[in-house]
Amino acid sequence: MLMVPFLTAGPLTLDEHGSYWLLESDTPSTTLKRSLGYAAIPPLSAWVQLVFVNVGGRTELMLRLPSAIAFVLSIVVVWQLGRELGGDVMGGVSALLLAWHPEAMDEVRIARCYGLVMLLSAVSFWMTVRWARSPARWGYAIGWALSGAGLLWTHYMTAPVLVLELTTLCGFRALGPKCSPAEWKRLLTAVVLVVFLAAPLIPAVMRMAEWSPYLSLGHQPSTLWSLFGPIWMVGLGVGWLVARGLSFRVLSPGSNDCARSVLVTLLIWGLVPLLFMTAVTHMGLAGLNNPRYRVAFAVPAVCCLATVLTRGHKPSAAIWGAVALLVSAWSFQASSPWQPSHLVNAERYDWRQIAGLIERDGHPGEPLFVQSGLVESYLVPVFFEDRLFMDYVSCRLSTFYLRTPHPRYALPFLWSDQTGMIAYFSTVIREQAKHGDTVWVACATDTDLNRNSLAAMKSLLQEVGYRVVEQTDFATAALVHYELGGLSPIKLEERTGR
Repeated sequence: MLMVPFLTAGPLTLDEHGSYWLLESDTPSTTLKRSLGYAAIPPLSAWVQLVFVNVGGRTELMLRLPSAIAFVLSIVVVWQLGRELGGDVMGGVSALLLAWHPEAMDEVRIARCYGLVMLLSAVSFWMTVRWARSPARWGYAIGWALSGAGLLWTHYMTAPVLVLELTTLCGFRALGPKCSPAEWKRLLTAVVLVVFLAAPLIPAVMRMAEWSPYLSLGHQPSTLWSLFGPIWMVGLGVGWLVARGLSFRVLSPGSNDCARSVLVTLLIWGLVPLLFMTAVTHMGLAGLNNPRYRVAFAVPAVCCLATVLTRGHKPSAAIWGAVALLVSAWSFQASSPWQPSHLVNAERYDWRQIAGLIERDGHPGEPLFVQSGLVESYLVPVFFEDRLFMDYVSCRLSTFYLRTPHPRYALPFLWSDQTGMIAYFSTVIREQAKHGDTVWVACATDTDLNRNSLAAMKSLLQEVGYRVVEQTDFATAALVHYELGGLSPIKLEERTGR
């Protein structure tokens, strides 16, 4: 039921246009090339979306549906994981907490990769637990390797999941009963399989590391509140107090050693990555301060919370404790569970109208100069001659709504001619003036950087002789239609033979 709001959520967001660009582009390329060479995520989720779009049609619903389905399936897997760790009640409470998780929910209700991240993370942690308890089973070793490789092919920031799981598996073997050489062989084989399957991603990871200083501009380092969020800072305490208050007598938690081991493992899995991300956001990678990058660790987090709520408490008390935890955590959110926060912005409608106007009044082949607000606009002064990169950064006018073919040129946030970028744009404009009279400029206007970018582009067009035919201003964007007016410098050169 909580996935229902996205069924009629309306136009795509900027991030969703980026997702669709992986599926289709006017610039000749493949999903694999676009993903590994330009986008911020690997292609697995795009391939899944491509299947849905090919079967169900090019609609917002078909693009968003894979993430929602994957998230619902992840609840089932977390239920199994919780049962494996602490019994039926813990499994049920874990599933309940994941289904209503205030940070994870909105990340999976848009056409992005995070629903699939959640599902594969749940499967990977479940395989880790099953394999740790049955180290002689090849099936669990292969299952762990495949789910781990799937995670890496879904998002680069899931690598810490495998590091923590592998550390745990090695620790159990080193500190537990003596392991046979065959068990270490299975572990080594699984690791080699993951490395082999993930090796094609290495160049893309290096690219993202090179781009990361630019992608972090404008972001702030994590605070403790943004790191742990209300589910840890407030919800855990409230939920535990309710569970303890309703348990008129404290039950025996069973084997203290076993319960303690499970709790410590889950704390390591759920909290160590958050602490690591906090550290790196203070070391120049502030762009990682975003709940979407913590989605994979919501799985062990909810199991850890469920352990605290169920250990020594009656089942009914644990369930009411979980309800209290969720209510208190959601009380600190800006929106209710039925309002997807990523799908309430007005600019989605503005950009759909812009695409409709160009589709109606434009002609195929007319160039589009786009300032979409994508953070990669900081990189335009470096990659302005890369046509596929320019098409990517212009993806807010993707082919999802604008079907007629157009060359797209991304506008930078910061205009500087140190790299020859301004000269390049001037050359493009002059070449267009020789072969056609019309160009379009679509620009977000919700920040000073965007508005300044539009002003700089207007100056370049006016220098060549273009004049504004029509400008349509929206709440968050503007569309400007230009044509050559009068005796432009280009026409003057042609007439005088110079």
